[in-house]
Amino acid sequence: MNINVLIVSPYLGMQHLAKQICHGINNPALHFSFVLFDRHEAEAGLKKVLQKGNFDLIISRGGTAALLKKITSTSVVDVGISKYDILNIIHAANRVSSLAFVGFPELTTLVTHVSQEFQLNLRVLTVNNDMELAPTLKELKKEKNLTIICDATVDIYAQKYGLNTIFLLSGVETIRSGIVNSCSTFVSQYKLKGTIQMYKYFLNHSNKKFIILNKIRNAPELISDDLKKHPKLEKLFLEAISKDQDTFIYKNNYFKISKINFSNYTFFTTTQNRIWQNNDSSTSDCQYILNSYKSELFADIFSVAYKDKITEQIDLYSKDNVPVLIIGEPGLGKNYLGLQISNRTFQGKHDTILIDLTNKDSFKRLLNSEDSVLYNSNNTLILSKFNQLSSVAQQEFLNFAQNTKLYSRNKLIYTFEQKIEDGMNPNLRTLVNNAHKIYPCSLRDLDRNKFIMIITKLINNYIKTHEKIITKISDLALDFVLNQKWQFNFAELIDVLSHAMDSTKNNEISAANIQDGLNNFKKTHHLLTHSYIKNHQEAEITNDFSLEDVIYQTIVDTILKNNGNKTAAAKQLKISRATLWRYLKNNT
Repeated sequence: MNINVLIVSPYLGMQHLAKQICHGINNPALHFSFVLFDRHEAEAGLKKVLQKGNFDLIISRGGTAALLKKITSTSVVDVGISKYDILNIIHAANRVSSLAFVGFPELTTLVTHVSQEFQLNLRVLTVNNDMELAPTLKELKKEKNLTIICDATVDIYAQKYGLNTIFLLSGVETIRSGIVNSCSTFVSQYKLKGTIQMYKYFLNHSNKKFIILNKIRNAPELISDDLKKHPKLEKLFLEAISKDQDTFIYKNNYFKISKINFSNYTFFTTTQNRIWQNNDSSTSDCQYILNSYKSELFADIFSVAYKDKITEQIDLYSKDNVPVLIIGEPGLGKNYLGLQISNRTFQGKHDTILIDLTNKDSFKRLLNSEDSVLYNSNNTLILSKFNQLSSVAQQEFLNFAQNTKLYSRNKLIYTFEQKIEDGMNPNLRTLVNNAHKIYPCSLRDLDRNKFIMIITKLINNYIKTHEKIITKISDLALDFVLNQKWQFNFAELIDVLSHAMDSTKNNEISAANIQDGLNNFKKTHHLLTHSYIKNHQEAEITNDFSLEDVIYQTIVDTILKNNGNKTAAAKQLKISRATLWRYLKNNT
């Protein structure tokens, strides 16, 4: 295997540096040639070099790279200019009284972006071709004490007009990484061509729906024949990949995505899974728990808040059929912890299902419906806010789990949304004593250093996923964050900081941005947690519980609070013991 690489340098310094870098690349398959050429020179000589050399890869910079892309079909890599290179030049010239940047779009687009991003007072002038360059420089000549930053092409013309110039160099590391990475990538791609075709043949004949993504181009390299027959499914699959999702929905079916990274390619396959639904589509008795962007945030938060403690518990508790009890305040990522236990229990091969039993009708459907998830096996069932169920419903479910051997068929995770000091209902003593327990602490209980580290991680995660640079949070804003109550803990902090970073108009988070985020969270949380009732009549119609149900539940709860003493319960309720027995009998 021989790979011919041509490096076209627009200035002598780059050529000298390129030769040194290439001399250090120890790969006998690569053969390097070097040409010194800038776009202002005649193209004919460069075309002869290209025709004679039969090159597989060409490496250049800026305007010269742009020209090469127009005159050859060979792959051209622009080593480019980094933000650091631009900032370094501007910083070096900060004592110059009058400064402007002049160049072709390949450079000025990046310079403009950096100037705006870092709020630099730099005039940027773009010339689209050589015809525009001369009149632009002639006009700049009229300005006194002007210095222009430019590349090799503009520099030569500028000197003809007697203008002061600062030559924009690509840094050593910029050139080094450009050459080394592009050569490494090309060699890998060359070797992979045969392998990719083999994968394509195998996956197509296995009836797999797959997409092979070229990570260098960030574009699909190959798409399965079966997937091409369903354009809508293909579109949703691609959208899910672009959003880094593990799942997506198509025609009311749930599709899981698996991926394997191999060199410069990522192989994505998707498999279809049935979505469980109850008969009444207006309510949701259960739903799948999916990996998401917020899951990544919780992972980072837990790594700071608890270090390895919770990870060790997750690993240990996933190895048996013993139920897990997660007790903590709202917004601590209890469902995320359940998902992590599930992923380790079944190695991600089965479903993690969040079950809501707080609605009386949905609870009955789950127990009685033949296609209920409670009759399936090898899933993880997260029973959300189990402590908020009525005492009767809690006991009914625990009896059901015992009678149907639910514990041996599935991994059960109970979440209790409460403070530890709130205590436990006595009828749940058996569950508590026979379950693994995890107690994620509240955000308020963390020390200042851990709190600040979490804030820093959330800001860094935001920068990685958004086209916005946030460099810091103001001291006033930080104090404001540290002194909040954070009733909904990490979930509230994530939403408030995200909204604050969305709303800031510069690269700093202010106290006003935090206040705006808090107000937004309160409004959103209120909308999501309060039912909309048009009038009192409708409220009566939509109520899930009858008056007898309410009375019965009150009696049962009072008996439990009195440790089963019905006489004491009747006395507390100010009713006779006979009345108490009558209500109990009528509801059994």
